[in-house]
Amino acid sequence: MIVLLASYDPQTVLNSVDTRTVPVMALMTLCLGATFVYLVSAFRTAKAHSAYPAPLAAVGFFAIHDATFVAYWNSWFGTYHHWWLECWAVALIFTSAIEFALCFQVYRYGRQELMPKLTQRQFGAAIVGALLGISAMWLTVKGIIDDPLFLIAFAVTAWMPPVFSTVLLCGRGSMRGQTMLMNWCLLLNPIGMFGAWAFLDPYFRTPPFILMGAATIGWAAFNLWVMSKYPKYEPRLGGAEKTVVPTGAAT
Repeated sequence: MIVLLASYDPQTVLNSVDTRTVPVMALMTLCLGATFVYLVSAFRTAKAHSAYPAPLAAVGFFAIHDATFVAYWNSWFGTYHHWWLECWAVALIFTSAIEFALCFQVYRYGRQELMPKLTQRQFGAAIVGALLGISAMWLTVKGIIDDPLFLIAFAVTAWMPPVFSTVLLCGRGSMRGQTMLMNWCLLLNPIGMFGAWAFLDPYFRTPPFILMGAATIGWAAFNLWVMSKYPKYEPRLGGAEKTVVPTGAAT
């Protein structure tokens, strides 16, 4: 296999985890805690708003990425045999299952919004086809980049949610399918991840990667500012928004 883009050294990463365990795990606790709160809130919001909380392009990639990590089980428990990677492999069994369940939320709530001319069965087939396409894209990219521990891909999964939160906000013109809590989690997640990664290898302290982290965190902060100008979505009012002045709006 020809690798076109070199990055970090896996052994350096694992040595750094062992020698800098406290700051790495403290930051990862922030990241994973925010992820857990986001996922719980996403399911509650989907049910309350009758709307999918994350586009298929994003949540489909997350699910396939995490499932692929789990599929490398022998690498984590055999080749590297390191507790940090083994913990990731076990945790991602559950996160990938949750993310596929979020894909189902797109199927359940998204047809009228996205493809109203299709039947529910046709829409489901389209979703399955999209997931297969995402899988092909991801496996192709995975074979090109030098990312043996999936750390660059994890960073991409932190970058995507703020972007697609903006897409949802602009497309719907409201906070339907989202909450401020969910978007606070999308700010804390990359702070934890990019902060932890900075301890692992010099590659994660290079200008391009630092800029990626800054862009991710900055985009999430921008979303919070923009969304403070929108009232809370109220499905009990027939989809109408509250007629109150939103927090942070100009008087």
